[in-house]
Order: sequence, then C-alpha cells, then structure tokens
Amino acid sequence: MFSCADGDLARGRRIVSMVQEIILEEGFSPNWRKTRLAPACASQRITGLVVNERLNLPRAEYDTLKAILTNCRRHGPASQNHRGVPDFGAHLQGRLSWFRQVNPERGARLQALFDAVPWEHDRPDDSVPGLVR
Repeated sequence: MFSCADGDLARGRRIVSMVQEIILEEGFSPNWRKTRLAPACASQRITGLVVNERLNLPRAEYDTLKAILTNCRRHGPASQNHRGVPDFGAHLQGRLSWFRQVNPERGARLQALFDAVPWEHDRPDDSVPGLVR
C-alpha cells in the first residue's frame, strides 16, 4: 500500500516504480496484484486496520460493536447473540481487547458499555439446577 498527495498520482507511481526495482534487486518476488496506490484522502487498510495518519479501526467496526453493547444493555445479551455463540460475553470481551490494543481511548469507551451490561441474567448455565462453576 502506497499513499500519495491527492493531486500527485504521477509522483506516487514513480515512487512505486523505484520501490519495485529495489524489491526485485534484493531477490524478492512481490505479488503485484496486491500493490496499491491510494490517495491520502481514501481509507487505506492493511489487515483490516486503517493506516492513514495513525493506526485505527474502521469506523463501521466501532459503530457495530457499540450498537451491540448498547442493545445488550437495553434488551439483554441474549437479544444480540444472533449466532448462538456459547459464551457471548467472552466473545465480545475478545473483540474489546482487540479494540483496546489498537485504540485505547475508543476501547475504554466500549469497555464502559460492556461493564454496564447485566451479564448474569442471560447466562444459560444459570438456569441449570445443581450446576457448579
């Protein structure tokens, strides 16, 4: 992924060409189909992360998780577990960990929403008499 100023695609192409020459001289075999030139104003993503000015998560990922957590708080976790994930709270906590690693500030906001969810009322194991954890 290469970035260039919005109106300077020709310069960006020259830089890509120079980098490609160096790659070949060093004996590497790049996958040319994966080489991209993107203007600075476009969302530049590598491995699912936005890498424009600073490392961040896609806005849609944040909005989706925020909506899930808000609805869990309002309507209970079972209402949002559409795929029947066995330990839905742990599943969401894993996603939150990923968010906190990439963007601690946004991750903290989502963690506050997670902490406000009444998890104990929606665990299927709670309804099994005699089950000891």
